[in-house]
Amino acid sequence: MSPSPEDDTAIKFNLPQSSANVEVASEGFTTLWSALEAETDIVFIHGLQGHAQKTWHYGALEESGRGLLRIFQSSQRQHRKHDCFWPRDLLPNDCPNSRILTYGYDSHVSHFFSGAANQTNVVGHASSLLHDLEAIRRDDPGRPIIFVAHSLGGLLLKEALRQACIQVDDDAYLRDLPLRAERDEDSLGFEGAAGGFKMIFESTVATIFLGTPHRGSELAEWGLMLQKAAKAACFDTNDTLLRDLSVDSVTLKTLITGFAGAYERKHWELYTFCEGKALHVPFLPREKVVRDVSATLGYHREHVDVINADHRAMCRFRGLHDPGYKKVKNALKACMRNQPGSIDGIKFRKALHTFEWLYSNKQLRFVDWLGSDEGLYWIKGKPASGKSTLLKKARLLLPRSWVASSEVF
Repeated sequence: MSPSPEDDTAIKFNLPQSSANVEVASEGFTTLWSALEAETDIVFIHGLQGHAQKTWHYGALEESGRGLLRIFQSSQRQHRKHDCFWPRDLLPNDCPNSRILTYGYDSHVSHFFSGAANQTNVVGHASSLLHDLEAIRRDDPGRPIIFVAHSLGGLLLKEALRQACIQVDDDAYLRDLPLRAERDEDSLGFEGAAGGFKMIFESTVATIFLGTPHRGSELAEWGLMLQKAAKAACFDTNDTLLRDLSVDSVTLKTLITGFAGAYERKHWELYTFCEGKALHVPFLPREKVVRDVSATLGYHREHVDVINADHRAMCRFRGLHDPGYKKVKNALKACMRNQPGSIDGIKFRKALHTFEWLYSNKQLRFVDWLGSDEGLYWIKGKPASGKSTLLKKARLLLPRSWVASSEVF
């Protein structure tokens, strides 16, 4: 018997125990699901006052928190019968050959009694996103990426891709730098990260925006008023993100131009979802947080649709039969299905005889090490020179025990 819509959240993908019980970090990346040979990275980025899990968690609406703003967070405590963290509970079943990541950053305007507010702006958060993403993709930097971003998270994504696109132009300059034996480790580290940023841009095959205020939100002005009230009460606040969200802010104008240039360089799949309902906030006009004209980019190849929910609920789905989930799921599957050329081009085909020199070069003594009782074989090289790929190849081919470690120097 098929489940009723009321019970569809009870049907969740049978995840490995380690994935089902993983603790989602409030900052940085958390891996929610990873196929053994993942073909695509799906990256989730939350918005203002958001969280790497709660933003995407149906059933978390009652956790309104102590945030200063109820503009981007509903003030009503909504008790839910069902509980569904859909990027973890549902998506692996529909995108089993992927790696699913959720990214967290401090987007709170004030922590009230919990400590000082983070003063980072959109540019700073986007730079951190790039560095963290480059680090977590070092095992396979060419794996295709699909980004899913809500609200402010979409602005971070646009800025990150703008920065990565600039790195593509700078790469030619870096290649022309004279090779100097005296290069310090900082410069080598920069070159390694820069190469990773370039690969992030080249590997991007799709962006999915949910309620992103490309041209700002009028309600951000109300948020600034509330922020000033909190500041007058001696709470530490950060108005930088709110100012970035204001209609026609300098940051937004820069992003509109910069992102358009990046998109022209590489026409990836582009999906935009607008909120269908107004958000009720006490003492404020009942209206959409992000109007349709601001939520859309107006690009020729942009796929535009509406999710029948308010700004906060549009990224929380109750289960498999949720109309909003079906739309986002179908967009994700279309992005993966419609990009065979891009994916094949990005995930470089394995060349014949790759790394066979590891076995044939007697000076490396790798074969001798395999037959010995020594527990350590040291692989050393410059950043982004292929150490992780070499290790992965050896690990897949050799029938011996391995100690898991995430440290790559």
